[in-house]
Amino acid sequence: MLLRPEQREKLDPSNDQDFYAFPRFVTHVDEGFIEQLTNLYRERLQKNTRILDLMSSWVSHLPDEVKFAHVEGHGMNQEELAKKPAPTTSDCERSDKMLDSILLICLSC
Repeated sequence: MLLRPEQREKLDPSNDQDFYAFPRFVTHVDEGFIEQLTNLYRERLQKNTRILDLMSSWVSHLPDEVKFAHVEGHGMNQEELAKKPAPTTSDCERSDKMLDSILLICLSC
């Protein structure tokens, strides 16, 4: 197991809606990681596929030169999503229950 159960718990038990109520135009990882992730997507994702970005923000990690059939971006702040250059469709949902569901899906893969 990569993470122990206690490592999968939120450090801050407050509602995520409070944190995401205001846009934060920052990146949460360094440029080196963004470059590695973009390169991984470049290698693994095929053109003309449909992409579901469940943790979308104002920064896209998808490679610019790859043309996707559709990009669906879901995130926690509408202002951040509006600044994102790539998504075809964006939706803002600020819900701890939604995040819990996403985490369960991701952790069960």
